[in-house]
Formats: sequence, C-alpha cells, structure tokens
Amino acid sequence: VLINTDMKKSLLLDENGSLIWNLIIELEEEKKVIDELQNRYPMQKGQVKKDVVELLDLLLDFEMLTCVNATK
Repeated sequence: VLINTDMKKSLLLDENGSLIWNLIIELEEEKKVIDELQNRYPMQKGQVKKDVVELLDLLLDFEMLTCVNATK
C-alpha cells in the first residue's frame, strides 16, 4: 500500500504493481524499468510497457511520484 498523507490518498498495488514500484525505486528511470521487465518477460514486451506507463501515470496523478528530467 502506498499512501500520500498530504492528499489523503492511498493506492493498493497488486503483485505486478509492487514489482514495478520496487524497480522504479531501484532503477529510477522509466526506460530502465521497462527494459528490465522486458528481459524478464520477453513474451510480454508490449504488455510490460503498457503496465509500467499506466502505473507511472497513476503514481503521478496521486502525487506519489515526481517526474524529473522528463524527455516527453
């Protein structure tokens, strides 16, 4: 469970979300997280990218993550 006490919002992550969250903390870059997961799950490359982007968007919306040096 991730909690933003300032906004009084919480987010319950499933197993996949928890894995992505831990990789975000470890690798700190969207592309690195996607690359790592695509290496682990080569048959699901498209789904991996979609899942990472969806979670990142949700974390940004909930202000549980800050985007630094965005290249978009």
